[in-house]
Amino acid sequence: MTLWIGAQSTDLGTAENWNPVAVPTSSDSLDFLNSGGVLTGTGTGLTADFTSNSASTWVLQGATLTLAGQPSPPFAPFAFAEAGNLTVDGGALTGAGGSDIGIAQGAAMTVQNGAQVSFQGTGVGNLSGRNRKPACHRSGDDVS
Repeated sequence: MTLWIGAQSTDLGTAENWNPVAVPTSSDSLDFLNSGGVLTGTGTGLTADFTSNSASTWVLQGATLTLAGQPSPPFAPFAFAEAGNLTVDGGALTGAGGSDIGIAQGAAMTVQNGAQVSFQGTGVGNLSGRNRKPACHRSGDDVS
């Protein structure tokens, strides 16, 4: 597990922003927990898990985050889970695997300002009795 601590800046490519201190690679599982915040720059990982409390939001602001996807035979690889509040504002969030968006009560993902979000397969609102649809808030946004 590679934990975002944001000690130096908002840049995903700065080693001091991670615990352990190193720029993550496509073999690292990335965890963004509880506090929320702005993320910029370019980052790579195997998987990413975004969790925030109800009052906080993670914002990928013009950032590019590329995920390799964790193999999980016999199923497709898994790349991304969002169980809080995440805004993708410009930039891109892509993964060579599946994703689960809004898997916790009250969780939401906003895609805006020409951002691109793309995974091999996406589950939305996977709690029992919930049925949510992804929403693109501005022209030019892409969720696939």
